[in-house]
Amino acid sequence: MYLAEMSAHRSVLGVDIDRGKVEIGRQVSNSLGLSDRVELRCVESSWRPEPGAFDGVVANDVLYLLGEALVDDVIERVVDGLKRGGRIVIKEMGDTPRWKYAVNLVQEHLAARLGVTAGSTIEVLSAARIVEPLQRRGMRVETRRMDQGFPHPHLAVVADS
Repeated sequence: MYLAEMSAHRSVLGVDIDRGKVEIGRQVSNSLGLSDRVELRCVESSWRPEPGAFDGVVANDVLYLLGEALVDDVIERVVDGLKRGGRIVIKEMGDTPRWKYAVNLVQEHLAARLGVTAGSTIEVLSAARIVEPLQRRGMRVETRRMDQGFPHPHLAVVADS
C-alpha cells in the first residue's frame, strides 16, 4: 500500500501464501482507494514471477520461514523476475546481536504455533547467506541493519542489477 501511495504512476503486485493476509490486504487496499493499482494474489509456494516483469521486488520476512534448503531457489526466482536496472529489497530477521535474535526466535516460534505465521520452518539465515546468491547473479549488494531502538534484529539486503 505504501509503495502505491508514494506514486500515482506505480502499480503494485503483492503475493502471499496466506489467504487470510491477502484478504486483509484487499480490504485495506479498497478502503484506501488503491485497488485500481494494487493487486494482491494468494499463490502457492512454487509461484514464479514472469521473467523480467518487475522494476523492483520486495520480499518481507519470507526466507526465514523457508529455510536454508530453499533460499537459493527463491532468490533465483526473485532475480529472474527483475527487469534490467531493477532493485531487490529483502527484509529479514537478523541473527545478531544474539540477545535480540533469541527474543525474536521465541516470538516467531510462538507465532507459528498459534497460526499467526504460515510456515513450519523457522530458520534464520545469516546476511552472508542471503547476499551470496545475489552476488553470484551479478547483483551489487548492500546490507543495512534496521534494529536500532527495536528489540528485533531486522536487516535489509538491497541488491541492484
